[in-house]
Amino acid sequence: MTRNIKTGGAAIAFAFLMLAGAGMPGSDLQANSCKTACLKYRTCTVDFWKKRGRRLKTTEKKKTYLGCMNACRKHRPKIIACYKKSKNSCTKYWFCMVKAHKR
Repeated sequence: MTRNIKTGGAAIAFAFLMLAGAGMPGSDLQANSCKTACLKYRTCTVDFWKKRGRRLKTTEKKKTYLGCMNACRKHRPKIIACYKKSKNSCTKYWFCMVKAHKR
């Protein structure tokens, strides 16, 4: 039951990103790493909530990052492609990641 709650929390964070528009630029050399892609995802999540008056706890930021890293390990080529295609748009990144994750 606890595992489902944690997974559900990550899914909720992904869902809320579709409304966000901020991003984090990265170099082409870094664009091939899960770390860089997931740092962008975490930044997008933090920015989304900040715009809505909520500050994420450190534990929530860690869970967001670790959830992304787990997804990237399983779907690395797709996640990295999403990161590169999204440029500075969190919305584009989110939609691409959700689509990649479902394949």
